Amino acid sequence: MDPFDLGDCLEAIEEWVRRVRGLGLVRISATGGTKILTMAAILAAFHEGVEAWYCDPDPVRLPVLRGVGLSQSFLPAEQAVMQLVRGSTSLDRLLKSAIDRSFARRTVLGAVRSLAAKGLVEQVIESGHTFLRPTPRFSLLRHHFPEEPGKA
Repeated sequence: MDPFDLGDCLEAIEEWVRRVRGLGLVRISATGGTKILTMAAILAAFHEGVEAWYCDPDPVRLPVLRGVGLSQSFLPAEQAVMQLVRGSTSLDRLLKSAIDRSFARRTVLGAVRSLAAKGLVEQVIESGHTFLRPTPRFSLLRHHFPEEPGKA
């Protein structure tokens, strides 16, 4: 992990939280390390909904909403779009899949616009068809929006 690369630090800390979460209560210390590493630790605590502490010299619990994950800050239609976008995704295919999940076309298009405004997806026109592509920022949030299991 590069302690001067926010994305690298964030990814490593979130991976660690997901790996040890099954062992019991998880707490993150945002004490020490580079400023970027400290910011990544606090951001990971917010993303994963775990406690964050700063200890210098006395422990102080930072105001993180424990048990509240990042995905809950997105509207249901935005969550569905985030689950459906895998690489370059045809807008027509995405609309059909989202409508099959009982979302209105207009609601899905609004979610796509919202995610584009947040810098998470970009719309690209190829051969007269619109495709959605995840941005690098999207990859930082990918694990918060896993694909739903398919039909057996």
